[in-house]
Amino acid sequence: MDAQTFTLSRQSRVIAFAIALAIVTVFVVAGRLTPDAKGFGTHRQLGLPACQFRELTGLNCPQCGMTTSFAHVIRGQAGEAWRANPCGPL
Repeated sequence: MDAQTFTLSRQSRVIAFAIALAIVTVFVVAGRLTPDAKGFGTHRQLGLPACQFRELTGLNCPQCGMTTSFAHVIRGQAGEAWRANPCGPL
């Protein structure tokens, strides 16, 4: 049985590298943030505005708590991450 050689094209390698770099960047940024005790709002440390959906309705949008969740995940705090936004740990 002959072993087949698997090679990626240059374009595929560049795309794979860009995806890996994006993932690493998210984790580095999350590691530098302090999770907000409210369970949402950590993104404000990045200079981003408050969630307009939450400001207008008083309800969390599906994205609310995601940055806080990532900040907990990077610290190994799975329960806190889940409470902030269940999609974060996933």
